[in-house]
Amino acid sequence: MDLLLLRHATAEDHGLKPDADRALTEKGQRQGRRVARFLQAHHLRPDLVLSSPIRRAFETAERVCQELQLARPVSEPWLTAGVAGREFLQEIQAYRELPCLLVVGHEPDLSALIGHLLGGSAFSVRLKKASLAHLRGEMRRAGSATLQSLVPCAYLPPETSH
Repeated sequence: MDLLLLRHATAEDHGLKPDADRALTEKGQRQGRRVARFLQAHHLRPDLVLSSPIRRAFETAERVCQELQLARPVSEPWLTAGVAGREFLQEIQAYRELPCLLVVGHEPDLSALIGHLLGGSAFSVRLKKASLAHLRGEMRRAGSATLQSLVPCAYLPPETSH
């Protein structure tokens, strides 16, 4: 299985509204489009997109799905925040027959998960906003994946005018 882990894109500042209600900024919308174009350029087409139900993550997932002309993302409450590696692996077993799964979530959960899947330290990786990790493997236990790529959003090609 190819597992794509995407941290949500840039959202409104803290304090303007409840944390769970923070929407993507225009910059965040652009970041979502850039991630989708990167996936397309590298022939990484998710069969399914799972997302945290928190607004900024779900909007990131929606932007990617729109750009790639995929079905709407599936909101998974277990991705809200605080999901541990073992729990994550149990939850994605329902999707293990899919060739490619994209999961949109939060920090520090995604970094800890990457470390868990690679069999290393839980915090050996840090994902910045709108950054993408591509792992491949069984996704059944700690250390069962290999890192294919880790792409910070800052290194994605900028949008070009049409």
